[in-house]
Amino acid sequence: MLLFGIIGCLWNILIFRHHSFRYSSYCTYMFIGSITSLIHISFSLTDRIIDKGLKIDWTANSIVWCKIRHYIAHCTALITLSCLAASAIDQFFSTCCQIKWRSLSSIHTTRQICIYFIIFWMLITIPNLIYVKPVEFASNKRLCQYTSLIWSQLINYFFHLCCYGILPWILMSLFGCLTFRKMHQIRNRRIGIVPSIVLSRMAHMDDQLSSILFFTNHCLYSIINSF
Repeated sequence: MLLFGIIGCLWNILIFRHHSFRYSSYCTYMFIGSITSLIHISFSLTDRIIDKGLKIDWTANSIVWCKIRHYIAHCTALITLSCLAASAIDQFFSTCCQIKWRSLSSIHTTRQICIYFIIFWMLITIPNLIYVKPVEFASNKRLCQYTSLIWSQLINYFFHLCCYGILPWILMSLFGCLTFRKMHQIRNRRIGIVPSIVLSRMAHMDDQLSSILFFTNHCLYSIINSF
């Protein structure tokens, strides 16, 4: 799974860096999301494989690794999910007829939002560097755990429930459906205006890109929530 996850993320990075997608705003979200997903998989899954396979729990033996692993895992996961949700919203804006909405879908705006996402989640997840450390239990077993009850409850009931679960799925599903509806309306308007060969080619490219984005969103979302 680790190998396929890394290969998949690297493949996505190569695809979304292609000159055809490089200046596409919603592909930029996917590019950033693929990078942070690659970092997330490398930290989370590698550590878990070593723990379960070799019975070596680095997070329980090293307070530094315990803190860094939790911090990077949460930070990269939240950045990835934010980019996935933003890509779905951006794709919808790019299909809107109103200029005020379509103007929100620009490469300049996308880059700014991605920077805001990175800074915001890096700051929000700082408590992981403070309230996480190896804890020794009565059975002489050490585990990397939260030492703050408030932060632990916030992780379980807000981050896991809303940020990792309900909110990204609702946003991606809602704006994904709205985008497909808009694209169908736009395609109907093109009939009779654009030559049939060109129309067919444009429709094929739209469908292909939408399928790539939908499949990539689903895969990255599933990978993030599996950890």
